[in-house]
Amino acid sequence: GENSFGSGTENDIVFPDKADAYCGSLLLEEGKVTLQVAEGVEITSEGSPVSELVLYNDHAKNTTRLQQGDLAWYIIKRGERYGIRIRDHKHPRIDELDHIPSYPIDTAYVVEATLEAFDKPRIMTVPTPLEGFTEEYECPGILKFKIKGNELELYPFTSGKGYFLVIADETTGLDTYGAGRFMYAERGPKGKAILDFNKAYNPPCAFSAFATCPMPPRENFVPFAIE
Repeated sequence: GENSFGSGTENDIVFPDKADAYCGSLLLEEGKVTLQVAEGVEITSEGSPVSELVLYNDHAKNTTRLQQGDLAWYIIKRGERYGIRIRDHKHPRIDELDHIPSYPIDTAYVVEATLEAFDKPRIMTVPTPLEGFTEEYECPGILKFKIKGNELELYPFTSGKGYFLVIADETTGLDTYGAGRFMYAERGPKGKAILDFNKAYNPPCAFSAFATCPMPPRENFVPFAIE
């Protein structure tokens, strides 16, 4: 149905104070979200003011991105639920984050892996911090490799021409973030891939309670510390 939005507390969806008290409404019908901007309110898309616009969510290649002053936002779809992901590009917390602690670079954590491909890719269901919501990813096989004398394997997710991995290890929740780390790997010839664990990084949910990050699948719990 129709959802009013703006910074006023009487709205169905309450935006930060930087927004107008009443910005307009968002109409959700059969999976389609239509923006209707209130008279006198300026909201832009690709630099041009809009008054009524169908909004493509983050599952579409042409996701509709909107701007109002310092605020930027778009529609997200999680399962059958819809929400608004909003960012304040001048939020004071941005300047407060002066560094992110990390381990020293260690070339011993750069290794070659071999993909043991499944007969056909499997769909893996992965939990998220959002209660009752899971995500599904395509897994093409198992990456097998050796690191610091340990023979290990990880289940990668297909990501473009490479792999996306969500991992946990014995530092998780102690020295590193409790919901694991993300990393990407390029797909090489003959099923080979280079895994550089120095490039494993914190997921967005390490910085914001409003993220819906995939958690590490049980298969990707590494039984020793990756520092």
